[in-house]
Amino acid sequence: GGTLFLDELNSMSLNLQSKLLRVIETGRIRRVGEIKERIVNTKVLSAVNIHPLKAIEDNLIRRDLFYRLGAVVVNIPPLRERLDDIDLLVKEFIEKYNKNFSRKVLGVSKDVKDIFYNHSWPGNVRELEHAIEHSMIVMGEEVIIQKKHIPAFIVDSYKGLGLKNLESNNLLDHVTDKLKTTDIKTILENVEESIIDKALKENRGNVAKTAKKLGINRQTLDYRL
Repeated sequence: GGTLFLDELNSMSLNLQSKLLRVIETGRIRRVGEIKERIVNTKVLSAVNIHPLKAIEDNLIRRDLFYRLGAVVVNIPPLRERLDDIDLLVKEFIEKYNKNFSRKVLGVSKDVKDIFYNHSWPGNVRELEHAIEHSMIVMGEEVIIQKKHIPAFIVDSYKGLGLKNLESNNLLDHVTDKLKTTDIKTILENVEESIIDKALKENRGNVAKTAKKLGINRQTLDYRL
C-alpha cells in the first residue's frame, strides 16, 4: 500500500533490473533466506539523471523495464531552465537550515539573487542547496546572505560572465568615457543594458530570439529586463 521511489535507476545493474521487472509484473517478492513468495502492492516512482532513451541506447536501462515503469513520463528541466523556481527553493532551503542550525536568516541580498539568476547550475538543485548551506555556515550571526558568504566558484563564474560580455562587445572604453566613472558595478550595469537594448532592437523586441542571440535562457533575460 506504500510508494517505492527508485532514484537514478540507470545506476542499477542490468541483472538486478531483470529481477525488479519480474517483481513489478508479478507483484511477488521473496525475502532473502526465505523460500515462500509474498504478494506486495505498491506504487513505483523512478528517476534517471539522463534521457531515458539514451540510457536504453547505452545499455544502462532494460528497454522492457522502461516500458513497464514509464507509463507516465515527466520531464523535470535543469534548474538553469526554470530560474523562476530559485526564489522558492532558496526560501525552502533557508527554512530548512534555520531549523537545523537554530538560526534566523531572513533571505539573500540583491547581489546574491543576481548571481543566482546568472549561474548555469551544473549541479542543479543540489548545488543551490549546497550554496545556501555553505553560506549559512560561514555567515556568523548575520541575517541576510551576502555575496561574500556564497561559495567562491559561483561568484567567480558570475565575474567571468561579466568579463566575457565586456570583451565580446568592446564597450568598456565607451561606457567609461560616457559615465566618467571607474566604478565597476555601474559600468557593468550600463554595459549590460546597452547589450540587451541593442539585441532587442536587432530582434524587433522578440524576447525569445534575443535570449538565444545572447546565449542565455528566456527566464534569465526576463529577469534582467
